[in-house]
Amino acid sequence: MGDNITFNYNIDLTWSIVKLIRDKVSSLVESQSEELAYACKMTSSELVENAVKYGCSIDNKKGIEFFFSLGDNEAQIKVSNGVINKTDFENVKAHINEINSSVNPQDLYIKRLNTLLEKPELSQSQLGLYRIAFEGEFLLEYSYNENLNILTVTATKKF
Repeated sequence: MGDNITFNYNIDLTWSIVKLIRDKVSSLVESQSEELAYACKMTSSELVENAVKYGCSIDNKKGIEFFFSLGDNEAQIKVSNGVINKTDFENVKAHINEINSSVNPQDLYIKRLNTLLEKPELSQSQLGLYRIAFEGEFLLEYSYNENLNILTVTATKKF
C-alpha cells in the first residue's frame, strides 16, 4: 500500500453526519480490497451512529471526534463523544467486554439479535458493536475520561 491514510474530524452530533463519514471513508478506502473497504465503512458508520444515538456533545467542541487511520497492515477507527452519565459508559463497557471475551463473535451477534427480538423494549441495543466484531472483524477497545464524561471507542483491524 505504501502511504498511510489518516483522517481526523470534529463533527456535529446529527444523523446526516453518518452518511458524510461513510462517504469520506469510502473515498479513502476505494483502492483497498472489497472486504477491507466494506469493513472500514461499516465500522465507521456503526461507531458514529452509536455516538449520535447515545452520546452528547463534548464541551467546547462539536459533537464528536472521529479518527480514521489506514496503514500497511492495520486500520483503526476511533470515535469520542460525551456521555450523559457513567451508566451509559458502563453499558458500552459491558458489551465490549463480552465481545472481547468471546471466541466466536458470530454466536454473540446472533444471541444479541435474539435478545432484541425477545425484548424489543430494550433502549440500547448496541447491536452495532457486535456487528463490528463479527462482520468487520475489528477488535474493540474503550476508554472513559471520568472528569470530562468522554467515552472513546476504538476499533482496530489487522490485515
